[in-house]
Amino acid sequence: MTRYLKIAFVFILTLTIILSPTVIGKKLTDPATYSHTIEVLDKNRTTVLGLSAASAAASAAVSTLPDDYCSSISEQLSEITSWFMMILGFIYLEKYLLTILGAAACYILLPVGFAALLINCFFPKGTLKSIGTKLVAFGMVVFLAIPSSVWISDQINAVYNESIT
Repeated sequence: MTRYLKIAFVFILTLTIILSPTVIGKKLTDPATYSHTIEVLDKNRTTVLGLSAASAAASAAVSTLPDDYCSSISEQLSEITSWFMMILGFIYLEKYLLTILGAAACYILLPVGFAALLINCFFPKGTLKSIGTKLVAFGMVVFLAIPSSVWISDQINAVYNESIT
């Protein structure tokens, strides 16, 4: 690595270590940043609650039939209701992890990873470079997991809604 390239790399790493918790971290821990994502998760929550209630009502209605003609159907509907409740729990978890994972990435993972890469510039060791690269990659994956899943869900919904009309 040439001297000027190394100086530029050190400057960029130092700048990102400073900006990650101060500027970017404040932006990524603000719930207003994720307004669309929260809106989509709330819409999905409403849908799952409706499906869960419909499944529970259908299970109760089928179980009232005389004899045991439909008991297996009632049990299956009851099991579907429990799956819907688990999905509902995951939706709540996604909603609350949005800002928490943004904070973890910007305040811990990314600065530590960039610091390891910065130290590696002055004391080249394979382990520091490896650790730094893995921490930065993990921080980006942690931060982007939920917003990207909501984006994919939006794309699927757009295609699905277009095919219905």
